[in-house]
Amino acid sequence: MIRIARTTSADQDFLTLVKMLDDELWQIYPEIQHLYAEHARIDFVDTVVILYFNEQPVACGCFLTHDKERVEIKRMFVHSQYRGKGFATTVLKELEQWARELGYTNSILETGHKQPEAINLYARSGYQLTNKFGPYVDLEDSLCFIKPLA
Repeated sequence: MIRIARTTSADQDFLTLVKMLDDELWQIYPEIQHLYAEHARIDFVDTVVILYFNEQPVACGCFLTHDKERVEIKRMFVHSQYRGKGFATTVLKELEQWARELGYTNSILETGHKQPEAINLYARSGYQLTNKFGPYVDLEDSLCFIKPLA
C-alpha cells in the first residue's frame, strides 16, 4: 500500500532518506561532491513529500521557493531497494501539484550528469534542459531543467 505524506524537513523519515541520498551522492561524485553539498543542505522547508510503501518511508523530495513564480525541486530520492516502481514519479507529481496549489507556475531543478535515471525521470515528466541557475552556473557537472506547471 502506498501513502503520500506532506510534511516538513524536520520529519525524521525525511532526514533518514536524505542521509541515504547524501551517502549515495558521495559515492557517485567522490571528487566533487564537496562543491555540491553546500547547495543541497536545507535548513528548514515546509514543503516535503515522503512516499511510504507498506508504511516504510521509501522516497522523498521537497521544493524551495526560487522566486515568486518558480519552485526548485530538491532532495529527490528513492531507496535503492524500491527503485523502478514509479515512486519517484509519484513524489515529483505530488510536489508539482503542491506547488500549483500555492500559485507557482514553473518548476526548476538541478541534477548531475552521472545520474541517468534522474535525467530520464525529468525528461519523461516534461522537464527540459535550461540555462544553469544560481549556484550551479559554474559547476560543469550540473544539468538544470525547467517545466511549466500550468
